[in-house]
Amino acid sequence: MGRWSIVVNRGEVMKRDLVWNMARTCPEKSHIPARSGFNALVSETAAPLTRVRYLPFINALPSDYSTIYTTLVKLVHLATELRQGHILLTADLAIYSKAQQIVWAKPEPLAGPVTMRLGVMHLTMAFIGSIRKLFGDGGLIHILTASDVYADATVSSMLQSKQYSRGLRGIRLVREAFTQLFLSSAEMFAMNKSLPRFDDGTTQLILNLENAFKSNSSEACIALCKEIEMKISSLVTATKERFKQNATFRFWLNFLEAGDILLKLLRADRAADFEMHLDAVYNTIPYFFMAGRINCAR
Repeated sequence: MGRWSIVVNRGEVMKRDLVWNMARTCPEKSHIPARSGFNALVSETAAPLTRVRYLPFINALPSDYSTIYTTLVKLVHLATELRQGHILLTADLAIYSKAQQIVWAKPEPLAGPVTMRLGVMHLTMAFIGSIRKLFGDGGLIHILTASDVYADATVSSMLQSKQYSRGLRGIRLVREAFTQLFLSSAEMFAMNKSLPRFDDGTTQLILNLENAFKSNSSEACIALCKEIEMKISSLVTATKERFKQNATFRFWLNFLEAGDILLKLLRADRAADFEMHLDAVYNTIPYFFMAGRINCAR
């Protein structure tokens, strides 16, 4: 039951991103904002407010097993005082791996209430590095430099996870450009092969969505997005047909899939959707293995 709900959720996320890409291809001067602004206006998720509280410092090396164990025990005691039956702890890879070993050993104070979670920023940076390993020499680096978007040294640095924000933005730019090319290609392929394709009604809905964003009407944007999502299965079918016939097409569709996973990691964290987070992490594992990042995969 839980796994089925995750798969359904993933499909809905992909549809929403596809609607955004379709809307950005509008021939007129587009009022559709970038992905973050688009999702902010059409989102129906009410993420819970969080409060930050600072705990006493422990004057010891953070990566020592004894320090990690002491921290876990203190957090369990604090959760008990707050009548919180379970706690979810986030850490970077160096601390996460050791804390997970301690939790697996199931010492008496930690038996049951603790679940470790790898930090999203650390996980995202590792995944960007994996994308660079798998697609960098296949044309990704050349696209970013030949288009004069970034300099050579900048691209090398940001795709090696040394510049987090630039790395995200670079992959998002390439992903959006390729998605729009693939949308046009899939539509032409569907037309030549007499496959189901977009009709004038779908095009009109996209234009209506453009007008809804122009008037900043959140309710109208949400309603139109749902209506468009119901009509896009034909384009997905055409894309899959083209996927089977061309190796280059297949290579860059794999890049788009990796970009979707990257954006899903961010969306899950911002929407406080733990099931989506689990699904995104599940999908990163094959890429970590292929890129040789065995520690992250484990």
